Amino acid sequence: MWTNPEIWPRVLLLNRGLFILLLTFGGFLSALGKLPAQDTGRTAFLLRGPFERSGLVFLAPNTLLVYTAWYILEQEEIEVTFTRAPIYIPDSWTVERCEFLLLHRVAGEERLSLSYQDEKGYALFFSFEREDGGWCTFVRQFIQRFRLLLGFAEEPGDIPFPAILEISQ
Repeated sequence: MWTNPEIWPRVLLLNRGLFILLLTFGGFLSALGKLPAQDTGRTAFLLRGPFERSGLVFLAPNTLLVYTAWYILEQEEIEVTFTRAPIYIPDSWTVERCEFLLLHRVAGEERLSLSYQDEKGYALFFSFEREDGGWCTFVRQFIQRFRLLLGFAEEPGDIPFPAILEISQ
């Protein structure tokens, strides 16, 4: 068998480089297998909506323009309503804190219903089936995402309800 003495050093150098690369990559993959599992949190999905309608159900009969959407988070359905109309908070609504957010609990509702008034003039209403869930985490994540998406809205009718909302602790 004929071999060129100039080729063998190149082949050996190439093989050594491939061996080091495979050893490094294999070690990286091995380390990934040993990492603890990441908590991915929960995910809320837009179930239906948003639908434009007249009248905010939480207030006396009115003709306010609102947009309502429903989300599913695990087994719970959550109703979210948006309006640009100024909202007067009745004295019967109590203050609720959700970390840095100031919310108002809507009085007289069967479901846990909360109002959020943004400094930019719009309002969001959240209605939950039960109080024991992570309502604060959902509200905080929703408002954060909604504010971001609202910045991209070009028309007043563009209401950016997120289709998927990651709920992290």
